[in-house]
Amino acid sequence: MLETIEKVRKEDNACSRSTKKTIQVVRKPGASPLLFGKFLMNTTAFLSLEDIADNLPRYDESVVSVEMDSDLPKRTRSWRTIFDRRCASTAATRA
Repeated sequence: MLETIEKVRKEDNACSRSTKKTIQVVRKPGASPLLFGKFLMNTTAFLSLEDIADNLPRYDESVVSVEMDSDLPKRTRSWRTIFDRRCASTAATRA
């Protein structure tokens, strides 16, 4: 798949009638929609959960408490200190 990215910067076109733009074509990962129609459509089944719910195993959800590692609080405080400093410096820069 190809994606075309077209950029027009405001300052490039401030005093001009012509447009100054950059066009970039980028190959994106993925499959073409044509691939689906040509090769996959005849071997695909579309189901909803209601169609197969009777044959699914029972689903149970439960909460399991896990002990925190002994060094986790220290690492959390260290991370929090770094985060707070960066937030403060960003706020000071913007002010």
